[in-house]
Amino acid sequence: MEDATVQGHAAPEFAAVEREFRTHFAERGEVGAALAVQVRGLPVVDLWGGLADPETGRPWEHDTVQVVWSATKGLVATCLAMLADRGRLDYASPVCRYWPEFAAAGKQRVTVGELLSHQAGLPFLDEPIPLSTVAVPDALSDLLAAQRPHWEPGTAHGYHAVTWGFYAAELLRRIDGRTVGAFLNDEVAGPLGVRAYIGTPREVAATVATLVPAPPAVPAMGEAGTTTAGTGARPGGSPDPAGSGGTQGGTGGRGGVADRGAATPSGTPASDTSDTSDTSASGAPAWDPDSDMMRAMLTLPELALPGADHDPDVLALEIPSGCGVTNARALARVYAALAAGGTLDGVRLMAPDSVKAATTTAVEGQDRILGELTAFAQGFMKPSTSFFQVSGNPEAFGHPGSGGTLAFADPACGLSFAYVTNGQTLSHTDWRALSLVDAVYRVLAA
Repeated sequence: MEDATVQGHAAPEFAAVEREFRTHFAERGEVGAALAVQVRGLPVVDLWGGLADPETGRPWEHDTVQVVWSATKGLVATCLAMLADRGRLDYASPVCRYWPEFAAAGKQRVTVGELLSHQAGLPFLDEPIPLSTVAVPDALSDLLAAQRPHWEPGTAHGYHAVTWGFYAAELLRRIDGRTVGAFLNDEVAGPLGVRAYIGTPREVAATVATLVPAPPAVPAMGEAGTTTAGTGARPGGSPDPAGSGGTQGGTGGRGGVADRGAATPSGTPASDTSDTSDTSASGAPAWDPDSDMMRAMLTLPELALPGADHDPDVLALEIPSGCGVTNARALARVYAALAAGGTLDGVRLMAPDSVKAATTTAVEGQDRILGELTAFAQGFMKPSTSFFQVSGNPEAFGHPGSGGTLAFADPACGLSFAYVTNGQTLSHTDWRALSLVDAVYRVLAA
């Protein structure tokens, strides 16, 4: 696509980041995308370009929004951290303190922290969840509460790709009375002046960017030994189920770690400690529909149907693990507030200590669902393993989204970063996003 499709601005010192973004369109087949970067609360990059809908030719505009899949989890985690900041939620307390029915099936000792850090043993339900049940919160709550854990809570962790959002949202509803979508609008998006929805209004849903699936058998650029942007960010790896945040095998998009870690004195290059497996904890091949991994990813099977990502009826539902609708500018602004200690431009989300409590690593190690090393805080991913190696700074936190979206904060250097794309890929922590991350850190390290 022509370089001229890119609009927006970048501060002069971030010109190399703008060039990298433009290269995605000129040379790498980018469809439509947006990039937003803030440093110490100041917007230094705000770019967008390409097509929001290739079929109709609708251009990507300043305020275009799209489904960001699992990057939605970072918004939900922010909402829960705000409840903790207000003294209404304690990560160390049992979930059943706030949601008595959750104690069923041996879950009476599961803590809020275990639930939010993917340690509760609830990555899928015994039966898939139909969308019709999602539309009835009390019915969904009953299903969630009745589920028995698939491992002893607190003894292991495994990515709750879909169920995490439903459990987290019901916990918030039990405490606050509002749905997570209403809380996000009232307490985060509204005060910060950004567009971010969980349960998207129909007039907004009609304008979302159309996601373009990755070709199933096209070799990814870089597999023949080339790298992107000179950073070592190599695409490739296993297919990424919708809304999962992804899994990756073989070579992966983790290039430029030394550059990312060099941004501050505290940053140290992270080593590649990945232990990618082709099997899940159940012993079945990971891509077997009966494997734990695929059961987790397809907990809500109707979401995987063609067109679901821009169906107004689907987007009107609150699906908090993966159907958030927003843009890069909004994600970067939310993470900018967190990177600044919880307050941005006079809008206070939470105190610095509450940011730290929500974003400190709670668990790290072999993931029973994804089959490789992952690390989680209270809903946020952490960069201490190769799965989410966006920074060498241990204070960093955020969440990727299936197909390419990436959003995170690095408080050590006051950075917030968000990239969204409708040209979906088959790798997690997308190589295009990582090439942009590397370009940003090189500027900060200069």
